[in-house]
Amino acid sequence: MAQPFPHTLRSLQKDSGRAAAVGLLALLVAALAWTLWLFGARVTIYEVSKQTRLEVRGASLSVHSVIAGKIDTVSIRLGQSVKKGDVLFVLDSLVEQQRLASAQARLQAIEPQVQATVSELRATRGAVQAEGAAAAVAAKQAKARSQEAAIGAKLAEREAQRYGALVGAVSQLERERVLATAEMRQASSAALSLDVKRSLTERKTRLRSGEARIEGLRRELTSLQGEQRTLMANVAELEQQIARHTIRAPADGTVGEVQALQVGAYVSEGSKLATLLPRGDFILVAEFDPASALGRVREQQRAELRLTGFPWLQYGAVPARVSRVAAEPRDGTVRVELDLLPAHSASPLSDPRTLIPFQHGLPGTVEIAVEEVSPATLVLRSLGRRIEHLAQEPASSSSQSDANRSDVRPK
Repeated sequence: MAQPFPHTLRSLQKDSGRAAAVGLLALLVAALAWTLWLFGARVTIYEVSKQTRLEVRGASLSVHSVIAGKIDTVSIRLGQSVKKGDVLFVLDSLVEQQRLASAQARLQAIEPQVQATVSELRATRGAVQAEGAAAAVAAKQAKARSQEAAIGAKLAEREAQRYGALVGAVSQLERERVLATAEMRQASSAALSLDVKRSLTERKTRLRSGEARIEGLRRELTSLQGEQRTLMANVAELEQQIARHTIRAPADGTVGEVQALQVGAYVSEGSKLATLLPRGDFILVAEFDPASALGRVREQQRAELRLTGFPWLQYGAVPARVSRVAAEPRDGTVRVELDLLPAHSASPLSDPRTLIPFQHGLPGTVEIAVEEVSPATLVLRSLGRRIEHLAQEPASSSSQSDANRSDVRPK
C-alpha cells in the first residue's frame, strides 16, 4: 500500500548517511587488514618426502660367505648383539681338516730327520777338518824327515868326495864303505821325498772325500728342508681354508637380518647370510625429488618426522634438523640426512622419542621447512605458474596441429 508523500519526506530527513559511512569504514579497515596480512604475514613452505626411514648412523654391514659349502653351525639369531670376531656361521670343513691332519703328521715326522741330518753334517764337517789337520801334520813330518835325509845325503856325498881325494891315505875298504853310505843316504832321501808326495796326495784325497760326504749330506738336508717348507706352506694354506669356513662378525653390532639357514643347507660363494647394524645413534634418511630439493633443502633447516604406524595425534611428531644433503641425484632422487632432536618440553613423557620404540628401518614422512614467504608471494608464484601453463598449452596445441598436418598426404 503506497504511503503518503509526507511520510516519505520525513523518512528522507531522518536518514543522515551514518550507516553508509560506518559500512564504508568497516570495509576500508577490512581491506587494510587483508592487505597487511597479504604482504606482512609469513607462511612456512614445507617440502615433504614419504620415502623416509630411520637408519643407524653408519653403513650396515653385509655378511657374505667367501666360499661355497654346507652349513655346519649357526651361532646367531635375529636381534642378537655381537662383537667383532664372534663366530656367526661355520661351514663344513671335514675334508680340509683331514688333509691338514695328514700334512701335520708328515711335518712332524720330517722334523727329526732334518735335525739328524743337521747333526750328521756338523759331525762330518768336524771329522773332515780333523782329518785334514792330521794329514797336514803328517805331511809336515814327512817333509821334515825328507829334509833331514837330504842333509844327511849331502853330508855323506861330501865325505865320499873327500875320501876319494885321499887315494893313498885310506884303505880301499874304507873308501867303499863311505861311498856305500853316501848312496844309502841319497836313496833314503829320495824315498822320503816320495813319502812327502804320497802324504800330500793322501791329504788331498781325504779332503775331497770329506767334501763329497759333506756335499751329499748338504743335498740331503736341502731336500728335507724343501719338503719341510712345502709341508709348512701346505699346512698354512689348509689352516687358512679352514679359517675361511668360519664366518665371523666384521664389527660390533646387532643382527638386523639373518637368512633362514638350517644345518646342512648349501650356500654358494658370495651368498649373503646376514646383515649387521652398527651400534650408534639413529639418523633420518629421506629421498626427495631433485627439483624440490636441490637449492632449496639446506643444512640446519628444521623438520618434523611422522612415523608410519604411530599416529601423530597420539605420539606427536619428532623434531629433526637437516645435517647433510647430497649434491648429485641417484636413482632419480636426492638423499637427505637429518639428525633427530629431543622435544623442547618440560615433561619427558611428552617427548615423542620416549614413546616410540625407535629401531632401524622404521618408515615415515618428513616435512622440511625450506622458506617463509608472504601470502602475496604465494599468490604471485601461483599466478606465474598458471601463466606459464597457459603459455605452454598453445605451443603444445600448435605442435599437435603440425603433427596432424604432416600426416596428411596428397592423393
